[in-house]
Amino acid sequence: MQNPSETTIRFAQACIDLQGNSIREVLAAMEAALSALFPGSQFRRDEETLLPVGWLSPVEFRGYISVPPSPLSYRVRLENPLNETEKTLLDAFLNQFERAVKLVAFQEELDRQARRDWLTGLPHRFQLYRQLDAYGRLLSSYHVGLLEVSRMSPEETSHQAFNDLLVLQVVRILSQRTLHVYRLEAERFVFILDHQQKEELIHHLAELPELKARLSWADTREGSPERIVDALISRMQMA
Repeated sequence: MQNPSETTIRFAQACIDLQGNSIREVLAAMEAALSALFPGSQFRRDEETLLPVGWLSPVEFRGYISVPPSPLSYRVRLENPLNETEKTLLDAFLNQFERAVKLVAFQEELDRQARRDWLTGLPHRFQLYRQLDAYGRLLSSYHVGLLEVSRMSPEETSHQAFNDLLVLQVVRILSQRTLHVYRLEAERFVFILDHQQKEELIHHLAELPELKARLSWADTREGSPERIVDALISRMQMA
């Protein structure tokens, strides 16, 4: 191992190198930083997440980090066994690594949730606007629909599960019969489709009165994404 001052510098630099904007970047940085701090060492991600963690042998350590979207396991293999001081240093470094992974993992999850609905997996308004902007640049026009379903009242059911099942049923229908579908609000969905799909969707919804679905329509050539969505909502309120 290096002398104390050199070790401190290398440790500080290795911790700085762990910074990244994604889990992939942090893992790549970890491999290089660990090798610089402990020459001859190896780092790899472990696909098995249910195995024991800790020191598996004098030269092999296995770690586990509980982060979204799925837990991450890893292995560190050293060229030679470490003394107690070196083990303390490695422990501190692995702690910094796990903190770096958690930081970017939870940020990625927040970003994902900001763009996608947790129940249905559908994208939100941000991606809807981007898609409408792209369709607005095409020579051909497409239909844009807003579908609203009525929530079950507390008198009808006391279980949120029924409302969730209703939402998921609507999502299945729209996903199968449109080009793109987005969850605008709790019971409102915006979708893009062509003329044939529009006719088929209207016919199919007519056969499902239990959904109590209400519809309004717009066109991808009506203006900006914001203007199209505002028109859909206004027409829904007037229906």
